[in-house]
Amino acid sequence: MNKIKKRFNIRGYTLVESIVGGTIIAICSIILISGFITSQNLIVKGNEIKNKGQVASSLIEGATSTDYNIEKINIPNGVLSYKIGSDHYEINGSFTYAYDDTSSIGFTVFEPDIE
Repeated sequence: MNKIKKRFNIRGYTLVESIVGGTIIAICSIILISGFITSQNLIVKGNEIKNKGQVASSLIEGATSTDYNIEKINIPNGVLSYKIGSDHYEINGSFTYAYDDTSSIGFTVFEPDIE
């Protein structure tokens, strides 16, 4: 008979246990949502950089773009010099710069003179 009384004497969850459980779930949800928002912002920024890089690259290759504020500068008679060990080398050619002021993305291409 003692077992029967214990069986029917189960109270269930209290209000405090329910509030604590809900709070834990809310905290975990906030952490999860902030992680998704951060990853979405990184994806958007990465796509912006990729798109502007492609535009700058195509601009260097000779295409024109009016959608972006990209400046193309060609400097003829440039010299590319480098040192390997004790040897010093110089190559004559021209530098081409493409730079976007809004995103601070730039590309530099050196085209050697054909001799």
